[in-house]
Amino acid sequence: MIKMMKKRNSLLSKLSCLTLLMVFCQFYIVPVKGEAPVNLKPFRVAVIIGDQWNDPAGYLVDLPKHEGSYSGYDATPEVNGETDFHDLIVLLKSWCIPFDIIRLDQQLLDRYMFLDINGRAKYGTIIWDVNKSEHLQPQDYSIITEMVKNYGLGLIALSDRISQQEIQDILGLKYRGSWESNASLEIKNSHFINDKISSPFVIDTGIPAHLQRQQADLLEGTLPLVMQGPYAQVTAREYPSGSHVVWFGSDHSYMFSFQGMRTIFRRAITWTIGYALFRTWENDIIMIMDDPGGAANNYLEHWHYPELREETIEKFLIAPLLKHKAVLNINFVPAFVNEGKRMLEPTWKNSFTDGFGTQQDYISSKKGYDKGIKQGVFEVLCHGLTHMQPDLVSKPGWYGSPNDMEKSEVGWYREFGDTRRKDEIPAAEQLWRMKTAIEWLTEQFGVVPLEFCPGGLGSSVSYFNNTAKIAGKAGFGWNGWESGYLGKDMVITGWKFLELLNPL
Repeated sequence: MIKMMKKRNSLLSKLSCLTLLMVFCQFYIVPVKGEAPVNLKPFRVAVIIGDQWNDPAGYLVDLPKHEGSYSGYDATPEVNGETDFHDLIVLLKSWCIPFDIIRLDQQLLDRYMFLDINGRAKYGTIIWDVNKSEHLQPQDYSIITEMVKNYGLGLIALSDRISQQEIQDILGLKYRGSWESNASLEIKNSHFINDKISSPFVIDTGIPAHLQRQQADLLEGTLPLVMQGPYAQVTAREYPSGSHVVWFGSDHSYMFSFQGMRTIFRRAITWTIGYALFRTWENDIIMIMDDPGGAANNYLEHWHYPELREETIEKFLIAPLLKHKAVLNINFVPAFVNEGKRMLEPTWKNSFTDGFGTQQDYISSKKGYDKGIKQGVFEVLCHGLTHMQPDLVSKPGWYGSPNDMEKSEVGWYREFGDTRRKDEIPAAEQLWRMKTAIEWLTEQFGVVPLEFCPGGLGSSVSYFNNTAKIAGKAGFGWNGWESGYLGKDMVITGWKFLELLNPL
């Protein structure tokens, strides 16, 4: 099965950062107009949060669950948890902006979080997203004032996460509170970060109509850049130290649900640091093909098809890809479940007629894929080890079942979430399968797969059995399809903003 995706900046940022699809990029440093390209601040961001990260170990970033509270509009509890932290991290990873996270529910602010041993700034700007919570450690917020006014670090503060008087003073405003409003967001005044932004802003589809509007009184020297009725929702301010500070208002869970706001936010990072580092791409399409090598097409009636032969691969895949200088990314399955032997074995070694009377020539298929990899038109991705349940024996049992009985149940063909028995796959079993898949694909094709895509998107979602978290531990860099970033630093699920335009 081949799927095509129109290229989005956010998606290719992720893939490019991880070199998953071998997308080659160029770096450009773009100074803000009027800024001299000397004494550049570090191109790195310090993200400061409260207790929004629901993983105490600081590794898994996922969308919060329902809070069980009432929205005020419906008769049943249905309010989602706050998403500002999750959305912020998705944006930074999408744009390949290096960052560190400081969480004030576990850490105490210290000036040497922001300075190196020689007293030099380690960051170009600070993003302040500290919610009001009784779980925060006692803090000396004057350290942020010192970093901005004495060391020239930039500051970007978000929404209502500015209850601290020191932060309001730096921003040059007095915060009142937030109340609902559906008034449009419109550009005010002319500035680098709002230049040529469409006004009024258009909200993403599927976003609730009733959002919180922040209200604040602006002090002298604070410039409003986006208004919602009579209230500023984006402001800017400059300091003699060279610091630039920006405040973003709007609803903290939906503030990035406007393309205009996302673009302004990316520019605010550029303005507060003083320059931008970004990537460019030449291609317009990402093509991905699923399932070669798996056993599911031999047994599952509604997913039954023959493995492609060598000549078919050469004629209909390799030749057009070479002609158009394109690359096809393939989610391979390196292990085959052999029902006759009741065991798995390496794929690509057999040619036989399956139970539906279809010739399955894995040997010929492998020759074709080898040619495409050698000619540089195929990239090797990982679709798991077998694309099938680890346990095919326990009730109701897959082994020995006719094709029109248990074998016809699609739940058997999900490897990392037991959708047939409505259960999860234990973490150790998942990790073994992922690591073995990497070893076998590397042996079979001479290429180490960097992307992982669970077969049928079947995954385990509890914290300890979380498939994405385990895939990051296994060494993968991206969780397809569009599921999120995997890394040694963190794992991000529930990816958003796939329609990001050029942020500058």
